[in-house]
Amino acid sequence: VRGIQKMIADERNCADILIQFASVAKALRKVEESLFRSHIRQCLISVCESQDKRDLHGRLEDIAQILKNFRNY
Repeated sequence: VRGIQKMIADERNCADILIQFASVAKALRKVEESLFRSHIRQCLISVCESQDKRDLHGRLEDIAQILKNFRNY
């Protein structure tokens, strides 16, 4: 991101700056997807191991909210 700021300050070509934006966005999406998968996996494991119905409901609501937020990007 600092590299993009420097490109803007240096008045580099807009097309080059946009390419860098796309590269950063793609890298962030990969990290986001990995974190998302890990969190969902852990929530599902916790749900399967839970004996507490309230905990089960809470975890499922958490997963539903994450999915909702993830789709709204």
